[in-house]
Amino acid sequence: MLVWLALLAQEPSSAAPAPPPIPKLEFAGKPVVVPFACSEEQLTAAGVACSESDPCPVFLELADLESMGNERLLLTGNLHSNSATFSSLLLVSDDGGKSWIEGHERLPQTVLEAAQFADFSSGWIAGQTLATLPRDPFFLVTADGGKTWRKRPIYDESRVAVVDSFYFESRTDGSMIVDRSRAGEPNQKFESYETKTGGDTWMLREVSAAPLKLKKARPTVDSGFRLRADAASKTYRVERRQGQRWTLAASFAIRLPDCAPKEKEREPPPEPEPPPPQPVKPPKAKSSKP
Repeated sequence: MLVWLALLAQEPSSAAPAPPPIPKLEFAGKPVVVPFACSEEQLTAAGVACSESDPCPVFLELADLESMGNERLLLTGNLHSNSATFSSLLLVSDDGGKSWIEGHERLPQTVLEAAQFADFSSGWIAGQTLATLPRDPFFLVTADGGKTWRKRPIYDESRVAVVDSFYFESRTDGSMIVDRSRAGEPNQKFESYETKTGGDTWMLREVSAAPLKLKKARPTVDSGFRLRADAASKTYRVERRQGQRWTLAASFAIRLPDCAPKEKEREPPPEPEPPPPQPVKPPKAKSSKP
């Protein structure tokens, strides 16, 4: 058995190669421009037509800022055009906003919204797919302070719905309100849920045609950081409290470079094939009659 295990350990691994490291985004005084790869796959999935002659504008939207301690920050949001959502975005900083990496792969046609950490390890981010209507709400769940995340859908099947609000009292106990007002069911517009498993499973507690509220709302805590959109500079500003004033920790450009994929060169049409040769008829034999 030991020999067999040793031979097995020497066999080449068939696991997929690790993805390349995500480059850091550095804030050095100028607004950070989040990179966006304008690919045909993304455009097709979002149902958007862009070209070199008719480019599409691309925008960054940041929804929430969550801080864990004095230096670790988390930003949620998405990248979108005027008419469609391209992907989600999760940015993480470990140095108070000086540098940022993407904490999770971008999910197509998805937005990430409110985030909460119950302690330095357990955290949740609410999100949903956003196509024609918002649907398939879920949570990204972490148990290691945001180093890794697990996606936990709320429903087993596809539904038009969004997470309206949520609050976790501890790493296991939480509650949320789901808004289904756009699903076309007049008596089931809002749903209240509770969890005892940290968001892995949810128990339905109430269904109502009128808006619902959490029984225990998240307390307001001054983390020392805030996120705000600045119309004058057309940026999102991450600001840090310094005494009685707020100072700039980082900023992000809202308008990103346009999506303008190069148009494929048209190949010249193929030359028409020559007509097939006509069969040659043999000459008629001369008559031997006088």
